Amino acid sequence: MIGKTITASIVIVLILLVFYWASTTIETQIQYSEFTSMIYSFQILANFDDGAFREGDSNYVVVTITRGRIDNHDHTLVVRMFVNSSLVYETNVQTKIISYRGGWLTSAVEGFYRGSNEEVTTSSVVFSVYTNQCDGARVYIKPRVRVLPLGVYIGRRVDGTVYRIYMINVYIPSIKIGECYGGSPYHLVLRTNTTLVEVLRLNYSQTSPRRIEVRVNGQTVDLCTPEVDSIIVTIVKSVVLFEVRGV
Repeated sequence: MIGKTITASIVIVLILLVFYWASTTIETQIQYSEFTSMIYSFQILANFDDGAFREGDSNYVVVTITRGRIDNHDHTLVVRMFVNSSLVYETNVQTKIISYRGGWLTSAVEGFYRGSNEEVTTSSVVFSVYTNQCDGARVYIKPRVRVLPLGVYIGRRVDGTVYRIYMINVYIPSIKIGECYGGSPYHLVLRTNTTLVEVLRLNYSQTSPRRIEVRVNGQTVDLCTPEVDSIIVTIVKSVVLFEVRGV
């Protein structure tokens, strides 16, 4: 009798273990599938580099979230510009980094799916997408500063003398939180709310090559100009709203 009881108990334990293993395996697959889908969706959403500087432009993806959650994190872009080591421009831009935190059974390694860890770049990619393990598996959308050299404009004055102007654009995006409401499935939206253009003109008495440095949070893009008389920097700032619109 005791033997039968022990055997029955072992069978019950084995059945429970099998059910636990099966349910855990299925749950892991569901969470991993959702996390992988969010990586792909964030890449599509972040493909908004040009639209980020045109008021009214927007981009969106539709996602279903059942296991994870959307978070936002504060970040500051400290932008400084130097010409021949002299500070000519400085601004601090507050922004949000958007993240999706995966389910409790999901893990992630650090890696970039769009852009890189550079916070200032000459690349056309303004929004980076990357993953890491930080209080759970996460995928992020992070804005960064773009430096676009436009080259030298050569003009002629009334008296016939030639002048040379080196032109450069600096694009500084920031993400703010907009409307968030409803339930899954969600429309995740990036929408350009405002843009602001500042023009900085630097005139010099001598024609010579100059070194331009754009520094953001300790990272630098270096540019060396040919012989020029002036430098014109066009600084374009934008506020991009991140919105969540559910059903």
